[in-house]
Amino acid sequence: MKRFGKTILVAALIFVLCTGCFGCRLFSGKYPIFTPTYGERAYVQPDEELQQRLNDELRALSLEEGREEELLEKRIDLFVQYYQVMTSQTIALIEYYKNTSDETAARRYEYITDYANRFFNAVLETEKILFESSYRDVLIGQTSEEYALSLADRDVKNQAVLELEQKETALVSEYASVYQTASSAEFARIYKDLVVTRNAIAAEFSDDDGNPYSNYHDYAYAELYFREYTPEDAFALRNELGEKIRPIADSLQQTRKTYFGEQNKAGFPAISENSLKGFAKYAVEQTVSEAAPSWNYMINHDLYDFSVSDTKMDTSFVCDFHEYGDGFMFINASGNLSDLDVVLHEFGHYNAIFAVDDEKEGNVSFNLELAETFSQAFELITLPAIEKLLQKEGLSEYTSFYEYFVVENSLYTLLSGSAFEDFEYTVYRTDPDLLTADYLENLFRTSLVSYWGSASCEYYEVPHFFESPAYYISYVVSHVFASIIWAEEDYAEKYLDVVSYGSTNTLETVASQTGLPSPFSDQAVDLIAEKYDSFIDIKFA
Repeated sequence: MKRFGKTILVAALIFVLCTGCFGCRLFSGKYPIFTPTYGERAYVQPDEELQQRLNDELRALSLEEGREEELLEKRIDLFVQYYQVMTSQTIALIEYYKNTSDETAARRYEYITDYANRFFNAVLETEKILFESSYRDVLIGQTSEEYALSLADRDVKNQAVLELEQKETALVSEYASVYQTASSAEFARIYKDLVVTRNAIAAEFSDDDGNPYSNYHDYAYAELYFREYTPEDAFALRNELGEKIRPIADSLQQTRKTYFGEQNKAGFPAISENSLKGFAKYAVEQTVSEAAPSWNYMINHDLYDFSVSDTKMDTSFVCDFHEYGDGFMFINASGNLSDLDVVLHEFGHYNAIFAVDDEKEGNVSFNLELAETFSQAFELITLPAIEKLLQKEGLSEYTSFYEYFVVENSLYTLLSGSAFEDFEYTVYRTDPDLLTADYLENLFRTSLVSYWGSASCEYYEVPHFFESPAYYISYVVSHVFASIIWAEEDYAEKYLDVVSYGSTNTLETVASQTGLPSPFSDQAVDLIAEKYDSFIDIKFA
């Protein structure tokens, strides 16, 4: 079994700069008014000369006295350019992922990704200069003290890092372009080059003790995802999941063979795109009616792609349009009822854009585990609504199959994610000369079998390894937290409470404030094991 979702994180810098500057939205209000539809949003080729000039002029102004008004105006001009580049990068990504065989789209996406990285780095450097100048107090008045402190904590990338990241972008683009056709040897060569390149990037940065990072895995935990936990904490969690969740998954697999029989072979019924939209809207309204306006906003502004296509990238995600204060949902649809679960998962991300209570926002740049909790919990808490939906649509015979699909995917996320972390932990600490096709395939198979019991895919079928390394353990941590929410009697209210904190708090803070156990607490795994056990006993006994 294989299903991989993804939330695209454009760059860690985006979240740092958006926290407290002049807001992540150029439009005020929960649901922006008069914002353009997706078709009205254009890719704009960056004016590199103008953007360089604005950076240079701002740095020069920072050295002069009495130029406050001019400095603030030019800073706004720079951030208008900044948001425009972010929008262009998002459009380039979406259009390329719609058709990975389009070489023009591939080149455009590779260019804008590399340029955006360099431009964001220049903006960060300018911001640090401005906030260290005599205009610091004025700028803090425009932003916040927290924003100023966050800038001080960020390192400007040197030329060596930018060049390495340019190579990384080219390799990721190559992977996407050959995803459907490459041989095992080709995948291994691309992945090995990525590991070597990323470890070289990590070595350019230092840990809290002032020592260069020895590998990209450690670097990503601390500098890319700003995690509250360490690889050692993750090791302990995944070991406990292997001990307590693996037996439940094994038992469910046996139930699959005996309970579904021929129906399991038949699979899900085909559904049209219009039916998919109608089904998803019903599930949203029946589960959390407060989220319905987010769904309507997305549909009315054409900020989605649910089409079925052989040339689309094999992934699904939500990416933000920071310029407009909204986002886009990309679904690599199969054309059957399983798409409903994927859409509801991604809608958990989409609704979170609008569901934040400003008074509860924290000072963390971005918390990936909370962001993934919003989507994973939404899949689980919509199960009762799906049961009613399928009955209403005359598809009751698929209810158990759908419920099985979601629960099995949940267990698979917990266990395969642990295996993926085990794989990446080892790969980034292995002598590159050993990273052959056979080594990588055997290592991945061993990890997956040890946690899941069988090897259901190959490592090169997991886009995260190539596009967002060390990401997948966040799926594990967040899915523990999502399952904890699902285990609550008032899960819909608890879900809304958790989402209202947004992704700028620590997970530990949100758990404490909402009265929920942390995924790393002693009782967390036992609690979710009991929930899955009881649900399976009721539904599939």
